[in-house]
Amino acid sequence: MMEQLILGVTSKHVEENKVIGSGQHGFTRGKSCLTNLIAFCDDMTGWVDEGRAVDVAYLDFSKAFDTVSHNILIGKLRKCGLDEWTVSDLDEGTECTLSKFADDTKLGGVADTPEGSAVIQRDPDKLDSWVERNQMKLSKGKCRVLHLGRNNLRHQYRLGVDLLGSSSVEKDL
Repeated sequence: MMEQLILGVTSKHVEENKVIGSGQHGFTRGKSCLTNLIAFCDDMTGWVDEGRAVDVAYLDFSKAFDTVSHNILIGKLRKCGLDEWTVSDLDEGTECTLSKFADDTKLGGVADTPEGSAVIQRDPDKLDSWVERNQMKLSKGKCRVLHLGRNNLRHQYRLGVDLLGSSSVEKDL
């Protein structure tokens, strides 16, 4: 009974204060693996249908749930006014379409100009800094870029000092 009360109060606080960003689909009421796939694919294929080139970076966190720093997590919970729940601030300041489900993260954007590719590159730069600040690790060998669209320039992106590999197909969720 006490668990239900705490969950109810916490859920209400999270919803009313919009603590969790719209790109989060896991563990969020009304969102699921399916909504993640539909929303993200709808954005990406819409751009491809317009004849635009689109790049999607698939990011893989290494043992995400096993390596969370408890001190950092507690600080984030206090910042949100919560003690029982966690939120992800991974999407603060990102410019691309960012979609998350549990420990699966992907970001995508229009890449049919060098300027578009530069915008996309800024987000892995920000994410790499976030990973370092939060004492997390990415499995950089598993992080890849899917290049979509006929006139795609196939820009090479990097995550920190490591170049991200290109992929012709990705398994999504």
